[in-house]
Amino acid sequence: MKQNLISQLFCEVKESKALKFDLWQECHYTKQIPFDEGSEKRAFKTKNIPVYEVSDIGEAVKDGVEKIFNEKLVHKERGSGWTLPSVNHLQLHINKWNPPLPIISSCIDLPTTIKKKQACSNKLT
Repeated sequence: MKQNLISQLFCEVKESKALKFDLWQECHYTKQIPFDEGSEKRAFKTKNIPVYEVSDIGEAVKDGVEKIFNEKLVHKERGSGWTLPSVNHLQLHINKWNPPLPIISSCIDLPTTIKKKQACSNKLT
């Protein structure tokens, strides 16, 4: 499964040069209640993780999966009494992303009248 996520992200990042992704996993929990059994669905998700062409996509996916695993572990260790009989599904959300250009490309030369007033400072010089 992890390899499928990596290959999907690799194909997408080749096309768009940069993207952000997040993982979303839905789990089904049950709890023994006297004379009954309770159940609930619980979702675990990651924040958007930026990926570039030069990024280690495998490491980014590994970090996301570990975050979800740790979140589920914390939920279990809270003493809630809920057990995890099944994981319903894992979704990969891919967001196209155009990161801002480096600051050097965003600097423009000021007109001489403004330069002479020294009202603006150029942090590059």
